Amino acid sequence: MADSIWNDLCKQPTLKTSSEKYAQLVHDSTTQLHQGVQSILSALDQRATGLTKCANFESALHDARAMQQLSPSSALGYIREADIYSEQGQQLQVIDVCRKGLSRVDAMDTHYDALQRAKMDAEERQNTRIDFISQLPVDIVITTLVPMFMDHFPLRSDTPCSYLYVSNLWRDRITQCFDGLRFSAGDHRGYDEDALSQVVQFAQHTKTLYINRYHHGTWLDDLLRDHDFCSLRQLFIEQYMNDHVDHFVSSLKSISKTLTHLSIEMGSRRMFSIDQIVLTCPNLVSLDLPQSRVADISSLPMSTWPNLKSLSIHRAQEPITCDQIIGIWQRFPSLNHLGLHPCSDMQSAFIVSDYLPSINSLGINTLDTDIDIMYTDQGSVSDLLGVTHIAIEGILPSNDVFVDIGCVLKHHQKTLVEIEWDMDNDDESDNRDFYHIQYSQLKKLTLNKSGWWIPRNAPLLEELIMTSEAINAYPAVLDMVPPTLKKLEFRLDEGPELADTSTIKGYLDRIAQHSHPLHEVILHSYTMNNIINVVDAIHPLNQLQRLMIRVTRRCDSHQMDRFVERLTRGCPNLSCLEIICREGLSMHSINALKRLENLKECIFSIKRIDDDHGSFWHALEMFTQLKWIRIHPAIATNIEDIRRLKEKRPDMTIIVKRDYTLF
Repeated sequence: MADSIWNDLCKQPTLKTSSEKYAQLVHDSTTQLHQGVQSILSALDQRATGLTKCANFESALHDARAMQQLSPSSALGYIREADIYSEQGQQLQVIDVCRKGLSRVDAMDTHYDALQRAKMDAEERQNTRIDFISQLPVDIVITTLVPMFMDHFPLRSDTPCSYLYVSNLWRDRITQCFDGLRFSAGDHRGYDEDALSQVVQFAQHTKTLYINRYHHGTWLDDLLRDHDFCSLRQLFIEQYMNDHVDHFVSSLKSISKTLTHLSIEMGSRRMFSIDQIVLTCPNLVSLDLPQSRVADISSLPMSTWPNLKSLSIHRAQEPITCDQIIGIWQRFPSLNHLGLHPCSDMQSAFIVSDYLPSINSLGINTLDTDIDIMYTDQGSVSDLLGVTHIAIEGILPSNDVFVDIGCVLKHHQKTLVEIEWDMDNDDESDNRDFYHIQYSQLKKLTLNKSGWWIPRNAPLLEELIMTSEAINAYPAVLDMVPPTLKKLEFRLDEGPELADTSTIKGYLDRIAQHSHPLHEVILHSYTMNNIINVVDAIHPLNQLQRLMIRVTRRCDSHQMDRFVERLTRGCPNLSCLEIICREGLSMHSINALKRLENLKECIFSIKRIDDDHGSFWHALEMFTQLKWIRIHPAIATNIEDIRRLKEKRPDMTIIVKRDYTLF
């Protein structure tokens, strides 16, 4: 209310005629009215004070606001409301109330100065910072405290991060936590001081710059050249559409001493000279150039750059020849990752070990005549020297390309430990020897498509992964069971559903009949029906120790209970079980699993539990043989239930995860 009816009534009226007797009467009666208002204000003020001391803040605020309505021009109501907020430590509300009161109260009011002081005191308290970071151990601040209020995403260059401005110590601890600051900037047609001010201010502390687009002007070049990015190690540009290529490369000199990672995705018609970048930034560890257009480095001196570990060149304008690849290997002898596209042929896949002995993994992706080859060092996985891992992927290639792939496999057949096959085979191929290549050291095989002939040629195969797409296309893949198989995984949720799961059941039956050393089975399925159809075939697998079930679609909780009941009647040696489904495990299933006396580890999903009596958690508490559990999603759990379970079972490791991960 701008004015109160009480204010109007308490004003001395202007008299039109002069009469001493009645003029005095008007004056005295108006004075009495004013005294009545003061009495009411005083009573409300006292009651609001008492309510505040009793922590009845809402009622106290009601009285304070009533005082303001009775007399908007009096400072008392505003002072009382400010005191109520101050008692609660809400200094911003105090400042707002005082600011409103000062705009309405006459400066001659006897309490005007008190209202001003209340505002000044609140502002002082609001500006007070308790630098608790300086009082805590550095490792606690860096590993625990800072991650509580800052995430791992890059800071936006145009949005100030308030935590960086608290003090230099705060800034330093945040920088230590993330090993440097990371900023993300968009496209600017010119040097935008406001949008880049935060990057400029903290240039010395910046470790990483993400540039979303660089289309216009030379603002990025100027930013790098004109400011002290003495800690900048990583520069990522998602869309480079700028015509000032030479100017940009020249600006890299200013950060060349520290820059170790550079990724530039170029638009059409823009070309970067790889040799120019390497000469400008000799300390690069990783160079990623999608759409680089040019892969020729013949103009680069025949000296070596031992720092470069990772190089990716994609969408080169001309196919990359074997001679060019050899030139890359000779100049960068420390490479442990090299991705090239397109390659003119696969000749380099035969000789990579001659130039880079540490490279033990090849990834070959074919699309018609295009060939994408990735060379990787996956670390020492066996005592064998040479290529131990090969991944073949792509659409059905031409006959010549298919023959070349066969030649690559034959060349490395004695050292291959793992093959991932994700390509249709060419049944019309003239290269019949392709199906008879023997893999004497192969231990792991993934068949996403086809590849049905490989298991029969791998006598030491221990781990086999098959998708429904591979089984549907080539049922013959299930005709042969590797005699040394230890781990079996069916991904029945990749590709069309199996028309008949009896083939899976028959495969498991043959494993049981021949006493294969199968220790682990993993089943991914769209529906629970597929799992139930094969569960009886799992029972005879007496040596089975680990079982993982994942159902992607909704299933009836009774189906899951039925599956668990049937599971517990077999698999006596099961020590680790993982069941992931949308419905989650019921208390009935938890109690049924207690029959598995050797079960020590369990991973399962749950739905939000409305369990006032704690019966579900009590069932877990009484699962005495269980020593390690992982529950997800975290949103379905109650932290108090988890805390109580940990208190009751100190011998049990309990992990609550937000997302799903495999064993």
